[in-house]
Amino acid sequence: MIKKIFFVFIFAFFLLFGVMIAQDNSTPKAEDIQNQIDRFENEITTPNKTPSNDAQWIEPNITNQVAKKGEQMVHSVLKRFLEKVKGLLES
Repeated sequence: MIKKIFFVFIFAFFLLFGVMIAQDNSTPKAEDIQNQIDRFENEITTPNKTPSNDAQWIEPNITNQVAKKGEQMVHSVLKRFLEKVKGLLES
């Protein structure tokens, strides 16, 4: 029984360690999006200037799609992890 609990804690440790490594801490995504919005607003509000075609603007709803996929992935991983823990504790 103690051996099973030990393996559960080791698995949880590596899971959390992997999540910490995978995080991108270089620039927050919200800050990037706000910078793109500010550039776009400055370009379209400048009198007698047409927006350039080479600018890359934000695609609508891309953030929501990515967030939903991430949420589904986290939910499925945690669900499987809890099922494994339950199976280990019941056996």
